Amino acid sequence: MERLTHQAADGAGYVAAAGSVQACEGGWRGQAVDRLGAFETMRAALAQRIAEIPAELAALRAQGREKSVRFRELTGERMMAMAWMDQIKDF
Repeated sequence: MERLTHQAADGAGYVAAAGSVQACEGGWRGQAVDRLGAFETMRAALAQRIAEIPAELAALRAQGREKSVRFRELTGERMMAMAWMDQIKDF
């Protein structure tokens, strides 16, 4: 994937590549904005899934299904989503 940003010369933030953003009515658009929007949507979906999984696990626990495949899948999914969120926070 081609980078659309690079670190600013003073080290304070990033600069979008020439032509990757254009002014439009109400803000900005372009490849860099589209990629940022997709990233923010992905991050929100991860956060929502992390919040939803505990209720699903609790329902399985109430049914005595702590050793079921589904319980283990959900536990793994939650751990992976949390690891992705940690990676996002690190960068």
